[in-house]
Amino acid sequence: MKTLITVAALAAIASCAAQSPIAAYADPTPLVAHPPAKDRVRTAYAEPVASAACKIRETRTADGLRLEAIALSDQLLQADYEFSISSKTAGGSSDVTQDGGVDLAAGRSATLGVAEIPRGRYLAVLTLNGPDGELCRLERRS
Repeated sequence: MKTLITVAALAAIASCAAQSPIAAYADPTPLVAHPPAKDRVRTAYAEPVASAACKIRETRTADGLRLEAIALSDQLLQADYEFSISSKTAGGSSDVTQDGGVDLAAGRSATLGVAEIPRGRYLAVLTLNGPDGELCRLERRS
């Protein structure tokens, strides 16, 4: 019984202290302005950025090498590509460039260009550009 009376008395004292006129006129804690730090991390919300992967597949054929430019995107994406090949053989050299626009489906690969070249040394470059700039670039050398 004493415990119940003690708890009630403490509750009454606490409620009186909360309504004290002195507490109503007390100065609030002063606000301090901090200048922004140059290296402070800032968070912003933006549309997700599309990501894409470039691949150059090489397949040996009876007459030389078949090179395929392949792209893969994680979301629906309109992009432009350029696939260029420079090859050198004992008989000379050649350059091939293929480019254009492509609509990539989410999670699916697309063959962007194909060329067959004689066996020898080559440099193949595939670049994929989206609305906000370069998405991927791949160089393959023999």
